[in-house]
Amino acid sequence: MCSNGNRGVSGTLGSGDTSLWLHNKLGTSNDSWTGGSIVSQLSSETFVKIHNCFQDLQPQVKLKLLLSLFHIPKRNLESWKESLALILGEGKEDSEPWVCMLAEIMQTYPTTGIGQWKKPDMAIVHFHS
Repeated sequence: MCSNGNRGVSGTLGSGDTSLWLHNKLGTSNDSWTGGSIVSQLSSETFVKIHNCFQDLQPQVKLKLLLSLFHIPKRNLESWKESLALILGEGKEDSEPWVCMLAEIMQTYPTTGIGQWKKPDMAIVHFHS
């Protein structure tokens, strides 16, 4: 688990507990999809901690975390776009192909609210109206 000594997720968990918190929230079910249940608990500080321990997470937790980002309200995307870009950058370098692919699709999401799929015909997927 990652630790840098800071107080935690929304000020309640130590950074060393961030990985455990994510596994408890996102890794306890076999469902591939996750709702936006953790979005209300996210903050700029939380994203820094998630970025610091992203590689330590199980692939299923990484996927659910990335999918949960689609539930972030548009108003928060702008203020969190740099932190989200860092996490997506980690995801694009992941050894798990599904994590890598999902992070690649979501690459433009923090700045545009749109995911992209790089194919020869370049389909674009809208997630917010």
